[in-house]
Amino acid sequence: MAEKKVDPYGVGNYEAPPGQIWVCGACGKTSRDKYGEKRISRGWDESCMMNAVLCHDPPEMKDNQPQWKAVEVDSPALKEMQRGRD
Repeated sequence: MAEKKVDPYGVGNYEAPPGQIWVCGACGKTSRDKYGEKRISRGWDESCMMNAVLCHDPPEMKDNQPQWKAVEVDSPALKEMQRGRD
C-alpha cells in the first residue's frame, strides 16, 4: 500500500521529520511540530504557527547567528497561499 503523502502546510498539526524543524519566520522561535505542542523555544504561539517554515536542522551559523535553510516542499496549500498574494 502506498504511503499517504502529507502536506505540512495544509490544515492540521504536522511534526517535522528527523533533520528538520519548524521555525517561526517572524520571530525565529522553533518547534518540533507546527502547533507548538513540542516546542523548543518558549513562547511559540498562534502567530508562530501561521508564520512557520519547515527548515533543515541544525542551522548553519554565521556571525554566531543561526541561518535557517527552508526545506523545499511540494505543497498544494502553500501554492494556494502564494496565488492569493500575487
